[in-house]
Amino acid sequence: MRIALAPAGAATARGHGGGGGGNCLSPGGGGGGGGGSLELTSGGALRLTAAALLSARGGNGAAGTGGLCTNGAAGSGGGGSGGAILVRAVLAFEDEGADTRVNVDPGNGGGGGNPGGRGSPGRVRFDLPSDVDTPPAFAGLTHQYRGPVWDPVIPAVTTEGALELRLFGGAAETVFIDVEGQSRRELAFPDDGVLQVPVNLAPGQSQICARVTDGPHANQPDAANCFDIAYIRLL
Repeated sequence: MRIALAPAGAATARGHGGGGGGNCLSPGGGGGGGGGSLELTSGGALRLTAAALLSARGGNGAAGTGGLCTNGAAGSGGGGSGGAILVRAVLAFEDEGADTRVNVDPGNGGGGGNPGGRGSPGRVRFDLPSDVDTPPAFAGLTHQYRGPVWDPVIPAVTTEGALELRLFGGAAETVFIDVEGQSRRELAFPDDGVLQVPVNLAPGQSQICARVTDGPHANQPDAANCFDIAYIRLL
């Protein structure tokens, strides 16, 4: 199990709301902190109970102080943007019900006579090894993305050089397939979210990866779902 956090409002967390403008000697309200990031990655099964709360909500902006001038109070700070949540399960995912909560909402702007603006919503990505519908924990989220996960029943050793491997992901989403020693391929998931990926293996061990991007971050741990498979050619 891997759990990684970038706390809201930390110097390394982006999405901080802007501060309000001052007015004479009255300072503007501070902006709300960004929602930070949360990663839950399991090499086996991952279960979310009905009481679970995964939150990377943006902070609220502070209200501007009362004005010492005749033209009103200082400006209030803007709300921080929602953060990012990544949930990954390699073998199985269990969701105990619709009461499970995932929150990447933006923070509200500070109130008062010169209110601040609301932040932008965050984003959730879930990589789950199943062809079932989106679990309740994520079903109601607008800003969501389903990442690619290989079928957990793929064998570690095979005597067949030509295979068709199942990959689960989001309908109509693009994925980039790497087979060791071969050129990268770009494929798109069908409407049912189950992609049949044909591969031809060279004798020995090969690494096969599904990547969510073909850009400069393609090799980042959160951008790829990889496994090793050994092909033994029988004579």
